[in-house]
This record gives sequence, structure tokens and C-alpha cells, in this order.
Amino acid sequence: MGAGENVPFGTLSNTPPATALTLLNANTNTAAMRVADTGYYQVSFGFLSVTAGDVLFQLQVGGVGSAQQTIETNTVNTLIGETVIIQITSNPTDLTLVNQTGIAVNVGGVSASSITAYMTIYKLR
Repeated sequence: MGAGENVPFGTLSNTPPATALTLLNANTNTAAMRVADTGYYQVSFGFLSVTAGDVLFQLQVGGVGSAQQTIETNTVNTLIGETVIIQITSNPTDLTLVNQTGIAVNVGGVSASSITAYMTIYKLR
């Protein structure tokens, strides 16, 4: 995936009926998780890179990220992740996981069934 592109999430799973979550633009470099409810959320996210060198991915909330929402690794073939608490104040808001490396990065797994990227979203009450 190219520099500045979103992780192309393809599946939204384990969601309850009448959920406030939807997957937009599945399997594309503009994929996003849309949250249609304001409040505080715990978001866990991560990726597996097979690209050598420093690789950075950032969780962006409504197109905005921060250093605290960025993962950096230089280890290949290792799933790495982070968990943050965010506040969503606008309905709806899109969450994206963006390649901030500055070069194309391969997040292909070590096998066809490998998890290459994930995002888990919990609403806090």
C-alpha cells in the first residue's frame, strides 16, 4: 500500500445488531470504519509488515492523527499493535489506519491466512 493510503480493511465482524459501526469502501485504499455515535471509545489497532526498515501507521479520527496514535516498528513479520482511548464528538466520524511511512509498505502476511491489520472498537459507557 502506498504512502498516505489507508489500510484496505475488507471485513467488519463480530458486531451486535443495530450497531453504530459500518465499513466504508471495503478492500480499497480509502477504507474506513464509520462510527455513528458520539462518546468515548477504546480502539485497538495494529498491523504486520513484511517491509524492511522503519514502518509507521497512524490511527486517524476524522482525518486527524497524533503521535500518541502512531505505531512504529522496524521488525518484519511481527504483528504489532496499540490501544488508545478516543473521544468522538461528531456523528458520524470515520476511523482510518494510515501508512505514514513515506514509502509503499507491504502488509501482506506470512501466509494467505495471516492477519495483516486489525482494528477493534469498543464503546465505553
